[in-house]
Amino acid sequence: MSDTNLSPQTIEILKQTPPFDMLTDELWNTLLPTLRLRTYDPGIYILKQRKTKHKYLYIVIKGSVRLIDNTTHSLGTECEPGHIFGAVGLIEGGPLPYGALATDTTECLLLPAQTFHELCEKDKLFAQAFETNLETNHDLPSTEGWVGGVQGSPFTFIHQVQGSAPWGSMLDAGTGQSSLGWITQLETSHWTAITKDEPRADTLKAVYADKIREQDRIIIGDWRDSELCKDEVYDTVLADYLLGAIERFAPHFQDQLFERLRPHVGKRLYFIGIEPILEPAPTIGGQIIQEIHRLRDLCATMSYEHPYREYPLQWVLRNLPRAGFQIEGFQTFPKLFGLRYFHDMLDGCVQALPKFRDAELAASVAKAIARYRKEALSTSYLHFGVQISKDYVVVAKPV
Repeated sequence: MSDTNLSPQTIEILKQTPPFDMLTDELWNTLLPTLRLRTYDPGIYILKQRKTKHKYLYIVIKGSVRLIDNTTHSLGTECEPGHIFGAVGLIEGGPLPYGALATDTTECLLLPAQTFHELCEKDKLFAQAFETNLETNHDLPSTEGWVGGVQGSPFTFIHQVQGSAPWGSMLDAGTGQSSLGWITQLETSHWTAITKDEPRADTLKAVYADKIREQDRIIIGDWRDSELCKDEVYDTVLADYLLGAIERFAPHFQDQLFERLRPHVGKRLYFIGIEPILEPAPTIGGQIIQEIHRLRDLCATMSYEHPYREYPLQWVLRNLPRAGFQIEGFQTFPKLFGLRYFHDMLDGCVQALPKFRDAELAASVAKAIARYRKEALSTSYLHFGVQISKDYVVVAKPV
């Protein structure tokens, strides 16, 4: 066990880890001087079960930690980079209900208890990410951000948050096959789905022809148009990956999106997004995905289209209240990128090539696409999925 100095990369990883990613600059100035980076050898207990003195919150930076209940000899959560443990002792006190064993050479950031409680006192959303999570005996706010430990997809989480409350009328503010496929299974009075992509609208009408009722609509529209859905209010509004698509379909409109949606939200907004990927990715698989994203953006630019641009959870949490929303909570989910995603991205690049005005550049990019496909088949990194980002869901209501 040894302590080392914090590197800029380590600090950046923490800044991208929920719920630390929502802290203000002032709170970061409080936090950073108190942090320690400690390395543990495999087989070392970082925390011992039944421990009653709780000194630190632990954030895994490298390696892995297994939470173990030695009284029942059962294995609990495996904590990988980005996971957090130790909160249950700091919040509830008393004997620790598990031990924490380093199963690999592991680096953890240690946040002193005094600093942790100071952050919780000054930032209630930060505190909520830990406190509500403990109701289900979880200790991982990096993946269990709100309303106790829902596993699975963002849509599963939304379903559980909604509970028995009726969906009523529903607006799918940026529709696609995933969101509309989900909405058509719900008991709604009626729904409206918006897309600016005309071919996508045609595809959705064909795919869900037997599920579109007389009162349901798929509309080709642009949220910059003040007449779109004018005077229409919906009980439930879903914005699924809408923010990242704004740059492509309505460039530079991001800062006005929430204010534009606000008049249409009657009871609740469910906002789904994805964290931008850190540069550079810490793993080989992640670096492969980043290369494909760069190639995708190049193809979009050279075919005279705008690339997608994702925004972090912290940006959403700052801007929703400014547009007249009260944030009820949020949750993050590990995002896996696998072979299917990889080939879908490359297929999109192929479709963009005929729009290039430079034929030599198009030919060069075509060769690069073929090379990437070949390399993907010869590596195991993408076969099991690469986790280098997180989806997030923010739940908000109009005020």
